[in-house]
Amino acid sequence: MDPKRTTIALSAILFLSVFLFPAAGAAVQLAEITSFKGEVIVLSESGVLSVTGAGHALNDGDRVQTKEGTAEITFGDGAILRMSSFSNSLIQQKEEESGFWVFKSKSTVRRITCFIGKLTFISGNSIKQNYLQTPTATAGIRGSEVDVGYDNANSYLNVISGEISAQYGEFIRGFFDNPGAEAAVKSNVYAAIQTAATESQQAESTGDALDQAQAELTTLQAIAAAAEELTKNSDPAVAEEARQLLDNIQTQIEQKETQVSEMEATTTEAEETTTEEETTTSEEESTTTEGEGTTSEGDTTTTAAEETTTVGETTTTVGETTTTVGETTIEATTTTLAPATTTTTTTTTTTTTTSTTTTTEPPTTTEPPTTTEPPTTTEPPTTLPPTTLPPTTEPPSTTTTEPPSTTTTTVYGS
Repeated sequence: MDPKRTTIALSAILFLSVFLFPAAGAAVQLAEITSFKGEVIVLSESGVLSVTGAGHALNDGDRVQTKEGTAEITFGDGAILRMSSFSNSLIQQKEEESGFWVFKSKSTVRRITCFIGKLTFISGNSIKQNYLQTPTATAGIRGSEVDVGYDNANSYLNVISGEISAQYGEFIRGFFDNPGAEAAVKSNVYAAIQTAATESQQAESTGDALDQAQAELTTLQAIAAAAEELTKNSDPAVAEEARQLLDNIQTQIEQKETQVSEMEATTTEAEETTTEEETTTSEEESTTTEGEGTTSEGDTTTTAAEETTTVGETTTTVGETTTTVGETTIEATTTTLAPATTTTTTTTTTTTTTSTTTTTEPPTTTEPPTTTEPPTTTEPPTTLPPTTLPPTTEPPSTTTTEPPSTTTTTVYGS
């Protein structure tokens, strides 16, 4: 068996034995479930358990609940309690004081309480004082077989044999049908014990300490619901005992609620810490992805550098072509301008690569020859010797978008 679950089960037993039955000593078996059908739940100092087989022991203060099924309980003196479907019962057996003043005496008294549904009780051999109770009424029976029931509003009593020795409160007498599931689902006690059973099963399944604490809390709440119902009883002794139990249980409920709240807060903090760790891991993964993206950009830059080298070679070839064009001259009176070569240098700088591109301007256009007007005098015309200007080269321009510039020089006769 899982050690964690064993520890939780032992703590549950200790919890119930100390807080739910503080006045009781060592548990003494009063009866056992000798037969059953369907689902049967027992709330005892061992916790909330499902009956799995005949012979399930029952002690003072145990509560038995049926769903769509039945159960038969046999006591040590031969008394029998039969439970119909959707019923809830509490069994108690203890020494009680009766009489008054010097005539007081103690005797064993057995009390069977029906919180919902229908029960049939048959007296045993030795215990003579038997009481059948509901939340609102109590009847003492002697040598009898009696049906007792409760439907959340009315108490029922059907005496099959024997007699009634005492009565507190009102019963509807005679045969009655089992109130059944419709009444059970409206019973606070029935619903509370069913919830406690469900949460106890969950705690056993998960082995979680918080689940166990929550199951203990709902068990206390189920006991409180039953005690509160009995405070309505017409028997003053029964009502007073229920009030004392309720006060004790309410104190324990407050303590348990505080414990559960603290455990929930601790669990929430742990979950938030886990979430923060997951977020940090996601950020680290994102950083790694960005690093991989940077490496890809570096690869692209290398390719651009290789392309720049090829452009440089092409520029050198264009320069040679420009030199050849520069050898052209103009005859006689034509003023010849050497081709003005404009060299544009564009420098592009990136993070990792420098690209240099040289563009050579096409040769300038030569003006057509200037026509000399005929002389107005008889003097022979004076012909100036041809003048050739040296080639003019414009300084390099850093703007790549300007069109090539053309310089024209005209020489007139004097």
